[in-house]
Amino acid sequence: MKRKKIHIPIIPFSFELIVYDKDEEIKETFGVDMIDCYAGVFEFKNKTKLAIKSSCDVGIIVHECNHIANKAFYWIGYNPCTENDEMQSYFIQYIFEQVNKFFIKTTSK
Repeated sequence: MKRKKIHIPIIPFSFELIVYDKDEEIKETFGVDMIDCYAGVFEFKNKTKLAIKSSCDVGIIVHECNHIANKAFYWIGYNPCTENDEMQSYFIQYIFEQVNKFFIKTTSK
């Protein structure tokens, strides 16, 4: 299991990214059942965690990055705009780039 804290610039929000191989690692460390999941966002001791299984595909990673973005928006009281969502798109892109960079680094063999 590899872990990295990711800080979001501009807003006071961060989360811990966890890349793991076996579901039991997450269950034993955080008490969260990840069986039959490839990724998930959860809270542990009032801290946001994003756990991604090392065999996860990129579509699921993007999906979970959207959940992280929504948690950050909620944290700062921002209501996403559906008429002009450019800011949200750049924000999700930034989160994905940070997550994917660490994911590739930890899963490359």
